[in-house]
Amino acid sequence: MRFLDAIRLTQVDVLGFSLGGMVAQLIALRRPALFRRIILTGTGPEGGVGVAMDRPELLKIFVDQQMPMSEKLLKLFFATTETSQSAAREFVQRLAQRIEDKDTPTNAEAAGAQLAAMSAWEKSDGEPYADLKKITHPVLVTNGNHDIMIPTVNSLMLSEHLPNAQLIIYPDSGHGSLFQHAGAFTSHVSEFLDRK
Repeated sequence: MRFLDAIRLTQVDVLGFSLGGMVAQLIALRRPALFRRIILTGTGPEGGVGVAMDRPELLKIFVDQQMPMSEKLLKLFFATTETSQSAAREFVQRLAQRIEDKDTPTNAEAAGAQLAAMSAWEKSDGEPYADLKKITHPVLVTNGNHDIMIPTVNSLMLSEHLPNAQLIIYPDSGHGSLFQHAGAFTSHVSEFLDRK
């Protein structure tokens, strides 16, 4: 919020992916006038099922320092089918083409802080999903049909409890459905943002 205030933006459309979708929900609750439309992808509600990502099969991949990041992406962001894994390899190749302004790799401290934040998000204190009813913005919720990181059922819960939500589940895909189905995702987001 401070960043948006610092650059003097008074209303924005926001795309929140994974942990970013959780942050977007908090901002929508605390400063609703700041957002016009919200896209939540590969994320879940407070108190959602498995949003802490602390399951042994995931932690094994996260902490494996011998496994290249590209392989982690294939395992965590994409379904195990050949078509999804083929799309994953194409995505990794596209990432490798970027030679300038590369993202700083996440260090262990940042990864630990992210997992702690997601663990806290999973432990809802109040009535499950009650805060979602307060987010009245138009919301587009998307995910893959087999998200192992933040299980797809969370997208269903978001769309069920947000009063003005549309849900799109992409086939044969996981957490990285927006990368695997980039053309369709971009079209869906553009159409959603262009609505009157």
